[in-house]
Amino acid sequence: MGGGMSEGLSEGLSEGLSGGLSGGMSGELARRVGLLLQATRIKARRSQERLAVEAGTSQQWISRVERGTTDLRLGRIEALFAVLGTRLVVETAPRPDPRLKDLLTATEAAAELAAFVDYTGIIWKRLADVPHVVSGRLSALAQGLPVRPTRLDLLIAESDTDRASRAFATLSMARWDDRLQEYLDHRPDIAGPGPLRWFAGGLVEMRVQVVPCLPAALTVTVGDRRLMLVPLAVLLDSDPDVADLQARVRHVGG
Repeated sequence: MGGGMSEGLSEGLSEGLSGGLSGGMSGELARRVGLLLQATRIKARRSQERLAVEAGTSQQWISRVERGTTDLRLGRIEALFAVLGTRLVVETAPRPDPRLKDLLTATEAAAELAAFVDYTGIIWKRLADVPHVVSGRLSALAQGLPVRPTRLDLLIAESDTDRASRAFATLSMARWDDRLQEYLDHRPDIAGPGPLRWFAGGLVEMRVQVVPCLPAALTVTVGDRRLMLVPLAVLLDSDPDVADLQARVRHVGG
């Protein structure tokens, strides 16, 4: 299960597994397995809904597995990887350097950007008539910071929220429920109750920030997609996650 989107996720997977083979995986081990499953699913171009149908389970359970919030039985997780045409291999490895978490090589970064934008193509297509600016890790990656995007962050102007809600309605938009800590039913209306956080199109987590007006943006072309991006300098001042990642990139590189 190599490749840009899953490279390195299996490192350290076996740590603590000896206590979970006959029972359940939980904690850090479950988180690692969830990340590996998500990367493998994306590489196989499967939505959570499709994987759930093929595996005979629910999309909500797949979501919990990928987020590492449910105890896992080895047999069930092996079955999920089998549906994706892979198998879960456990081996010992040195404990990974925590500074390298979510950092990519230059070669991996280029492949990761192309794969992420291609995989989420239906989302870009449905948002084609909605002015928006990409923020977060994806914006940083598209501007050369070699980091792994874990979700889609968008800025949308207040005046365009109705238009965005109509576009969201054409996708499967399961909205996050803070009380239940789960993505629930299709609730695309931005003005509706709940945080502006969805699992979009059965593909990827999307978070939206509604702003009075869109900021000045850079344009970057990825494949046949033109992305409007929050400039990296602005991200470094306003997004602690991106700032931390850049600091780790510099530390490792230095």
